[in-house]
Amino acid sequence: MALTSITAETGVWDLGWRLALFGFGNTTMMTAVTTAAISSAPIRMAGMAVAVNTALRQYGAALGPAILGVVFSHQLAGGASAEEAFGAALVTNVMLLLAALVCGYVARHEEHPSLSR
Repeated sequence: MALTSITAETGVWDLGWRLALFGFGNTTMMTAVTTAAISSAPIRMAGMAVAVNTALRQYGAALGPAILGVVFSHQLAGGASAEEAFGAALVTNVMLLLAALVCGYVARHEEHPSLSR
């Protein structure tokens, strides 16, 4: 949320504290997610759980900015202002987050016979 109110006139120090807050939250979240991935898997699959978690984190880090960059540049090419283009990218980001949450919820509540043995 700290990055949603920046503009082209935002100063370096004002941007700096916002990025520091973002980095702190990101680091805290990644530690918790990695711990959850390891502890939720059986011991014999702990290495695989960490590998999948790391791979998906890297895919997200690569695809997220690429997708949002496409939305941003498409909006700019269509004549939108930078703020409107950023808003469209932010809305796209929220929609993708909601879709990921729904997919995670559905996957968590499905029966997996191969895992119940």
